Amino acid sequence: MVVYASGYHVESFIPGGKKVKFSGTSMAAPQVTNLAAKLFATDPSLTAKKAKELIIAGSTPSTDGKRQLIDEKRSLQLIKQKATAANTK
Repeated sequence: MVVYASGYHVESFIPGGKKVKFSGTSMAAPQVTNLAAKLFATDPSLTAKKAKELIIAGSTPSTDGKRQLIDEKRSLQLIKQKATAANTK
């Protein structure tokens, strides 16, 4: 399964503090990196393969149903549920 991050009209700051909206992979990639970093911070023993699985499993359909989009809250819920289940064993 392929998942996407929104890279369309992402509000960004440019030198001088002005806000502008940019589009493209340069706007989407940091969102995926940020989510992966949060997953690794939540579980430092996580492997890259498991992080990818959590990002995919946590994805949700776009409003038009044509794409699966990363869903930070859902992926983080999944890893927290996994940690809770491991602690109750």
